[in-house]
Amino acid sequence: MRSLVVALASLVALSGCAAQGLSPQAAFNAAAAQCKATRVSTGGNWVSYARCVNAASEEYGPNDPAGTLIRASRLNLAAKVDRGEISPEDAGAELARIAFEAHQEQRRTGAAAAAGAGVEMQGAAAMMGR
Repeated sequence: MRSLVVALASLVALSGCAAQGLSPQAAFNAAAAQCKATRVSTGGNWVSYARCVNAASEEYGPNDPAGTLIRASRLNLAAKVDRGEISPEDAGAELARIAFEAHQEQRRTGAAAAAGAGVEMQGAAAMMGR
């Protein structure tokens, strides 16, 4: 719980990024980097990390069906990593696949928020801790 509080406090501090003229992608990258630093410094609680990245995604990414699916999948996969059922690398690969398919479906249906696709794909890479 402490790591989640620290991560969310860091995200609040970074929320001024957009006001400082950063693009949504750059602001998300900065927030995700802070989430990673918090995860590393607190011993690797992946669920707390996923919640932190999801908060950044909600702030700077699309709030559309694909984004919602990706955030839910990130949290589900993080729980599996914490339980030792899947490696962080496998979780990241699975999240990248889910994000790709979700955005492909949105493109097919014409509902894509193209600007936000990069944020969620970056979030998939963030799941792997990169």
